[in-house]
Amino acid sequence: MGNELNLQMGNRIRQRREAMKYSREEFSEMVGISLRFLTDIEFGTKGMSFPTLIRICSVLNTSTDFIILGKKENDVFSDFRETLENIDEKYLPLLSEIFNLFVKAIKYSDNK
Repeated sequence: MGNELNLQMGNRIRQRREAMKYSREEFSEMVGISLRFLTDIEFGTKGMSFPTLIRICSVLNTSTDFIILGKKENDVFSDFRETLENIDEKYLPLLSEIFNLFVKAIKYSDNK
């Protein structure tokens, strides 16, 4: 059971890291662990301490429930956040403008 859980957790960490476009080298540095240890975690050959898990979740902007249990966040913004993280930064001002116009349109239609 322990090895299977480590493997599942490692897969979720790797998938989330790759979705955020972090290399293993970058990510291990951000978390404060060695590249070798991160590789072992991602392949499920080693477990990690709770403080390391917390740092990993913080950098990946995800919950411990997701990493440990595979549960999606109950946060209604999680999908939105993940989409934003994958957009080229040069488009963010335009996206912000579109979003603000969309919110104004919703408010306008609600007031009719």
